[in-house]
Amino acid sequence: MVSGAKALLDSTGRAPSHVPAALLSHRQLIDQSPDAMLIAAGDGSIVAANPVAERLWSRSPLAGCELLTLFEPTSQAVIAAWTPSPAACPPETRTRLLARRPDGTTRDVEVIPAHLSSGHLQLTVRDMTEAHLALRSEEHTSELQSRGL
Repeated sequence: MVSGAKALLDSTGRAPSHVPAALLSHRQLIDQSPDAMLIAAGDGSIVAANPVAERLWSRSPLAGCELLTLFEPTSQAVIAAWTPSPAACPPETRTRLLARRPDGTTRDVEVIPAHLSSGHLQLTVRDMTEAHLALRSEEHTSELQSRGL
């Protein structure tokens, strides 16, 4: 199965009209990004996702899914506010949210929203789960050492 932005091309090798031109022109950058990247239409449907995003959510393809279903209910209100309104997400704002996988497990993620000139919402998503586990482990070790244990 073809994944990521390459999946946006139809059988003739052309992009459907709902795919933003900016996405197609930057397809290689999106697919090679070390972070998960999602592109959503104004109605909240995902029109593109890179392979990193598909691994993060353990789901392929993500294109066609509803963006809100990828996040915990506590995070959905934040995402919903970003979707229709560019003013709701100032550039370079980093927000910590909880991503939800199909099996119900969650991942602590940092999300940077941006609105494309096409009106689509781009989310750059970095999985912070491992970093937080390492930090908690270091804090726990420091606490034990301070107690002489």
